[in-house]
Amino acid sequence: MHAALLLATLIFGAPVLPHGAAGDPAGEDQDADSGILAIADGLLHLGEQLIESEDPGEYLRILDLAILEFDITPVFEILGDLAVRRALDHTPDRAEAVRALVDVADPAWRAELRDGLEEALQLLPSAVDHPGLLAGRSALTEQPRELSQLLGDPDRPASMRLALLAYLRGFFGTAVLAVAADRGTQLSPWLSAAVIPAWRLCLHQLRRLLDAQTFAPVDRSEAALSPLANVLSGYQCRDGRLLAPYFRRDPGLADFLCAAHDQLSRFFPDATTERIWLTPAHDPDDGEEHPGLEITVFTRQDPDAARTALAAFDAAWWLDHCNPPTRIVIDTHLV
Repeated sequence: MHAALLLATLIFGAPVLPHGAAGDPAGEDQDADSGILAIADGLLHLGEQLIESEDPGEYLRILDLAILEFDITPVFEILGDLAVRRALDHTPDRAEAVRALVDVADPAWRAELRDGLEEALQLLPSAVDHPGLLAGRSALTEQPRELSQLLGDPDRPASMRLALLAYLRGFFGTAVLAVAADRGTQLSPWLSAAVIPAWRLCLHQLRRLLDAQTFAPVDRSEAALSPLANVLSGYQCRDGRLLAPYFRRDPGLADFLCAAHDQLSRFFPDATTERIWLTPAHDPDDGEEHPGLEITVFTRQDPDAARTALAAFDAAWWLDHCNPPTRIVIDTHLV
């Protein structure tokens, strides 16, 4: 069975059949099938990278960067189409896909994966019939915009941004299972432990979203934090996808930004700070092919106190560390 079909089965809870397999002479469902498979093919490329990762740290680095770059919004549009509804009726195909997916897990994780597949099959009808979720509209997304934009949304607390990250990690991580099934290989214990619990958490959050129109908050102590996840939870940005090229060009950037955030918090404590904003620099007079980043501390301190705090930050840390490959400018904004 083609890996894209396996992945669609895992994510959507039902197989997406090859064109013509369901007797669709008018071709009304083929566009939706093609759309789902196109998204699945994109995720499979990610799965091929993830399955080659050597440890949990590398796995999360690859996964989190992909989450920033990948536009997942079309999934919510496609899910409401007749193709998924139609696929619910093809139990034999679904059972074959479930068996293929369960077999790739480390034996210690197979029961957990099988339970997750059963949960996904139970959730699918509710998701398909949900009046807002599949149009990309809910308390989570008031308008159908890319979910990656919400990862640094200043209007949402860090606990909700981490919840969204956990949801997307579980969703994207299923690509590993599909690739393994297509190759006929078994996942290592550590990779099974990275993928399967994350996917179960994803399903838990989906159920919460369907029932309560919002995710369950995730505290930093509960999240598996990579350097990039620390950046997304510590800084705020309007569109995380704009930052993805910076992290891809500069592998050490996330670690550097985490260290900078920790140091800024010493001189601009939470009680006086509204937010720390991270955004690509936009200087029309800058001829650099790759512009830098701007960090802006939105502070409630008075002007003199803010200038003193920034000067102290410069002297204590910044001047000794301000030469990373990516050019970074730090400033304050009084609120």
